[in-house]
Amino acid sequence: MTARRTELITAAAGMGGVVLLVAELATWGNPQFDDHLATIANYFVTNKRLALASLELGLAASVVLLIFTAGLRTILRRDEGDSDMLTTIAFAGALLYVSTEISFLTTTGALTYVAGNGAESEIRLLLAMENWIDQFRFLPVGIMIGAASLAMIGGRTFPRWIGWQGTVVGALLLVSQVANLDPLGPLGGVSNAGMLGLIFAVIWIVAVSVSLIRRPVTAASSHAGPAIAEHSSV
Repeated sequence: MTARRTELITAAAGMGGVVLLVAELATWGNPQFDDHLATIANYFVTNKRLALASLELGLAASVVLLIFTAGLRTILRRDEGDSDMLTTIAFAGALLYVSTEISFLTTTGALTYVAGNGAESEIRLLLAMENWIDQFRFLPVGIMIGAASLAMIGGRTFPRWIGWQGTVVGALLLVSQVANLDPLGPLGGVSNAGMLGLIFAVIWIVAVSVSLIRRPVTAASSHAGPAIAEHSSV
């Protein structure tokens, strides 16, 4: 696969992942553990198909974003060379996000089938698990974006402002985890930093994708040239 094709596939995956992620969030009612039981049950019974569709969108988004990160890792490694720790951390973050997302989807999927006729203890337990997994769901995204952005700052492939914005995104998503110390208490408000970080994460992915689309073909070839020469000399 040519360097330019890798860039275009990565950009397409980034744009597609953003569309799917926004669609998932737009179709999800986000029931909370402290909601009234009737409200929780009514949501999953009345909106069962929409809830399941939202889960499928989330699964698709996680897979596409994994492809995006794999392509981004390949692109950034041209600048990192052998010292590719940051890009490896970024890809590991994407893998962790997929596994966390699947845990969230399976737990919530089970909840959609229990909510209509399950006991209150069963519904509360599944919802508590779903809420806790949701709390950690975007932590791996912060790791992925933060590590990739640090690699961008030290490289030549992307404008530095994208790298600096990404470090802010990573910091916000990491700081939001403080809310897990007391999610229903005063510290729970810190999770708002995560929502802000998620908005900036979407902007960051779009910015990276647009930068790759607008990148001249000659620039991609010039980065790939040394790597090809290095392998041919071995």
